[in-house]
Amino acid sequence: MMKALSAIYPLVQGINLTKATGYIIRNDGFINHSQPLQGSFDSHVSMALSVIPEEQHERYLSFMNREALIEFWQSSRSAKTLVYREYDEANKLHWVETTLLHIDNPYDEDVLVISLSRTVDGQMNEEAALKASLEETSKQLQQRLYFSDLIDKTAPALIVVSYLDRKHDPYMVGNLPVSLG
Repeated sequence: MMKALSAIYPLVQGINLTKATGYIIRNDGFINHSQPLQGSFDSHVSMALSVIPEEQHERYLSFMNREALIEFWQSSRSAKTLVYREYDEANKLHWVETTLLHIDNPYDEDVLVISLSRTVDGQMNEEAALKASLEETSKQLQQRLYFSDLIDKTAPALIVVSYLDRKHDPYMVGNLPVSLG
């Protein structure tokens, strides 16, 4: 099962929030291999901050706030997910998704968590392209609606069609009367 899990999430960590300890279960193919195999929760967070852009530190620290996580899982069993940027070992910036899952502990009152992390560059690039496409489509639609509305308001008064042979009465196009005579 761990092999299947690590195919999707190359970085899998076990965390005891109550004792503020953690260990890496699997780290195959993740963008960073600098995390120690085990250590304190706070050192894990500090090490992660060293490869996360400074403008995202506050979000990451809020997400990984140990006391807030313990309180959250006292009343809920749902997962928590954060998508953020992280530098790899070659200093290239990637999108990373980390999901924290509460694990039931039948032995004592310690709050146990599994942390699953993976890069999501492809997904984020697709979402960015989709967002740009939707914004462009929305812009074009707004322009078309504006011009359509403008034509509906002004065209009937401006467009008078008359046959060149003068055998027929002139008429207007739009929502004005067809016959002027």
